[in-house]
Amino acid sequence: MLHLGKEAPYPGKEYHMQKAAYRMCRFLLPDVLTWHTPNGGHRDSVEAKLLMADGVVSGVPDLFVASPRGRFAGLFIELKVKGGAVSPDQARMMDYLTNQCFAVAVVWNLDALETLLRWYASLETIRPLQPLSIDEIIETGPRSPQTGKQSVLQLGAVASNQ
Repeated sequence: MLHLGKEAPYPGKEYHMQKAAYRMCRFLLPDVLTWHTPNGGHRDSVEAKLLMADGVVSGVPDLFVASPRGRFAGLFIELKVKGGAVSPDQARMMDYLTNQCFAVAVVWNLDALETLLRWYASLETIRPLQPLSIDEIIETGPRSPQTGKQSVLQLGAVASNQ
C-alpha cells in the first residue's frame, strides 16, 4: 500500500482535508469525474444495517478519480490526517482494488496529494473500446449451459434472447 506524506500529516480535521482534496482534484483534473464516497463517521447499529442493505461497503477509499490512465483503471485515494490509521477493512479493500488494476494511495497531506494527482494526470489516457449495443451483447454473449439460450444481465433483470 502506497503512503504519501505520512512524515508530515495534515494537522486539521479530515473533513477539512477532504474538502480541499476534492477542490484540488477538480482543479488539476477538470474534465475528469471525481467523487467522494462518504463511508466514514459513526453510525448506530440500525443505521449501519440499513446502509449495508443499500450496498454501502466498508473500507472504500475517500476519493475516486474515474479516468483510466497508464496501466490503471482509475485512481482511489484514502485521506488520513495526523493521528489517523488505515483500518483492517480499508487495507483489505485497497489490496483488492490494487489487484483489480486501480492505482491506490493513502495520502496524509495536501502537498502529497498534489504530487499524486500531477503524476496521475501525466499518464496517457486510455481510450476504451467502442461499447457494444445490447443486440451485439446478446448476439455474441455466452449461452446458458442448461437451455442453450443466450442471455444478458442488464440492470438487475435477465433478458433472454429466445
